[in-house]
Amino acid sequence: MAESRVQWLVIDDYHELRDAPEAEEVLSCLQTQIQIRLFVTARFRPLWATARRTVYGETLEIDRATLAMDDSESRLVLG
Repeated sequence: MAESRVQWLVIDDYHELRDAPEAEEVLSCLQTQIQIRLFVTARFRPLWATARRTVYGETLEIDRATLAMDDSESRLVLG
């Protein structure tokens, strides 16, 4: 991946890999070994997305409440 100059790795529905510990290990290795940005959508926080990494600005979590539209936003979209 480093040789191909990949800058982003996007994984959707990461929660589907929950029962595959090797997937967690691969992504953990990718993040520590290769300078790559990772964008993950999941229904749970991956094991490697620790509080420490958030404190150091290595991860950003956008939760369901932040993504949900309130009534005024819904009216703007739906009229």
